[in-house]
Amino acid sequence: MAVIGKLVVAFLTALAMTIATASHAVADPTVIGVDGTTVHIPIDILDGALDVNHGELKELPGYDVVTIDYPRSLGLLTLGGPGYDKSVNIGKTKTIEEIKKAQNGDPSVPVKLACYSQGADVCTQVNDELRESGYDQSNVSYLLFGNVDNAEAGVKVRFPYVSEKGVFIPIAGITFGNATPTSGSNAQITQLLYEYDFFARAPEYPLNLLTDLNAIVGGALEHGAYKWADPYAPSNIVSTTPDGRITNIMIPVNEVPLLTVARFLGMPRVVADVINPTLKAIIDTSYGPVPNGPGTYPTEATPFKLFPTKEKVQTDIKNIQKGLVESKEKLEALVKPVTPPPAMRPRIPQPSIPSESPNVSAGSSASRISPSRRSPKVTTNTSSNATDTVKAQRGQNSKRATNTTHRAVRGSGGNS
Repeated sequence: MAVIGKLVVAFLTALAMTIATASHAVADPTVIGVDGTTVHIPIDILDGALDVNHGELKELPGYDVVTIDYPRSLGLLTLGGPGYDKSVNIGKTKTIEEIKKAQNGDPSVPVKLACYSQGADVCTQVNDELRESGYDQSNVSYLLFGNVDNAEAGVKVRFPYVSEKGVFIPIAGITFGNATPTSGSNAQITQLLYEYDFFARAPEYPLNLLTDLNAIVGGALEHGAYKWADPYAPSNIVSTTPDGRITNIMIPVNEVPLLTVARFLGMPRVVADVINPTLKAIIDTSYGPVPNGPGTYPTEATPFKLFPTKEKVQTDIKNIQKGLVESKEKLEALVKPVTPPPAMRPRIPQPSIPSESPNVSAGSSASRISPSRRSPKVTTNTSSNATDTVKAQRGQNSKRATNTTHRAVRGSGGNS
């Protein structure tokens, strides 16, 4: 009986394993979200990595959606947690497990990862470990936004490499000086960043304090705005590594963050528009040239520098001059007086006077002069003149008659 019992138990165990294996035999295309650092305070800016570009990755037909649950900590700066380095290691382990679970041994199954901020650091290390282990990532793709390991200007790789141990910052639990930039593999990697996002694009020459202040403000305004980022906008500046494995998409910003804050505090927009070209040219002197085009994105980290080269200084001066010219043109357009149109002689409307008779044509004088409008003074003056004329004529006749009588008298007197 004991033997039979053991056989039954073995059979049931084998059956359970078969059912479990069968249920996972078919791998599913999967979207994996790896969120960034959080202080566990709900802020309606970026809900998670999968919310990039209005959450389009959550709506892919036929894909399962998974979010990696890891501490997302920055030590005491995020009110607790294991610290940044330990948080990234935990996230890396869980993400690798989720990739392998999704593909279930079938590398042809597509897996897409959306990785934001600290999550982009997690995915950078996931890519490195899978590449070194020989794992086939030919159908794995990474979308990294706000990437602190951006080879061109990510804040972690801006610090010069010191050693493998680097320099540990206890309050945040983070190590600087040992980071390696995001590098290629047989996976497809796409980076998305805003022009003045301090975490993804820190200044190369930090001695310009105006640029540093603008970068800090840019980090506050732009690092949490990827929810509204458009990777397909025609104004984006796109570059790739020479092997084409990494595509870098920079979203240019028309107005520098400092002026955005100034407008919020009351600066008129027209004033900000005039200042912006010159201020932007000055701020950009602390950055290197933006990679633009195939093969221009760097494969090595670009660390901080103290002083630019002579050639860069000359280029910066020219750009500042262009900025000044553009600001001047905007100002002139703003204050230029508007030439009024040539003066026109006013047209006085003529009153409409009804005609005296419907049979009289509209163009006759009778139609233009109403009897009621004839001045009575004209009639009175005319009668008075006529009376005066009659009186004058009577006076003249009376005088002639008197003269005749006198002559007649004289004539008779002389004869008698």
